[in-house]
Amino acid sequence: MAFCINCGKSLPKEAKFCPECGTSIKNYDNSQTNKIYEGVMYKCPQCGELLDSFIGNCPACGYELRGTKVMSVVKELAEKINLTDSVDKKNDLISNFYIPNTKEDIIEFFILATSNINNGGVCVEAWWTKLEQAYQKAKLTFGNTDEFAYLDELYKKTNKKKNKQLLFTKINRSTSSKLLVMGLIGCIMTLVGEFLGSATGDGDSPFYYLSLIGMFPLFGAMFGFIISFMEKNNKK
Repeated sequence: MAFCINCGKSLPKEAKFCPECGTSIKNYDNSQTNKIYEGVMYKCPQCGELLDSFIGNCPACGYELRGTKVMSVVKELAEKINLTDSVDKKNDLISNFYIPNTKEDIIEFFILATSNINNGGVCVEAWWTKLEQAYQKAKLTFGNTDEFAYLDELYKKTNKKKNKQLLFTKINRSTSSKLLVMGLIGCIMTLVGEFLGSATGDGDSPFYYLSLIGMFPLFGAMFGFIISFMEKNNKK
C-alpha cells in the first residue's frame, strides 16, 4: 500500500493526488513512504483496530498510542514561542493554544507552563490562564489517580509562586505603589526610632538617628506624590 509523503494517509491505487491533502504523488518512491508511514504499529494493542498514521488515540477504544509518528503539539508550541521576539505574539500563541487530550501531552504542557510561570517574565498571566484550563481538563482526564495528585500539587505550588510574582510585578510597574512602599518604610522607621528613643529616656539615644533616617524616604514619598499629582493635573 502507498502512503502520502505529506500527510501519511493511505492512497488508492493509481491515484495522482492525495485525497486527504491534495499533494501530488508523482515521481516519488512509494517504498520509501511505506517505511516511514507504516510505522511500527499496525493494530491497536488493546482492541486490535487497524490504525492510520499520525493518530494519538485508537479511534475504536481510545487507547493512547506510543511509538507512532505523532509530533507533540506542546513541543511545537514551545518552538514557536522561542522563534518569536514579540511579547504580543507570544501571548497570542499561548492564549490560542488548544489544550491537548492525551494524558502524555497534558503532563508535558503542565511542565512547560509551570516552568515558564516559575521563571517569571512578561507572559506569566497568559501561561497561568492556559494552565487553569489544562488543570480542569486534567481533572476530567486523570480522575482520582496518582498522576492527577502530582499535577494538583504542582498546580498549587505554582499558584502560590505566581501570586507573589504578580504582586511584585505590579509594585515594580506602578510608580504610586513604589512611593507608597517607600513612605511606609520611612514612617515605620520614624515611629520605631521615636518610640525606642523615648523608652530609653536618653535624649542622645542612637534610636533617634533611626527616626531621622526614616524621615528621608517619608518626605521623598510625599514629594513624589505631589509631583505625580501635578503631572496628572497638567495632562488634564
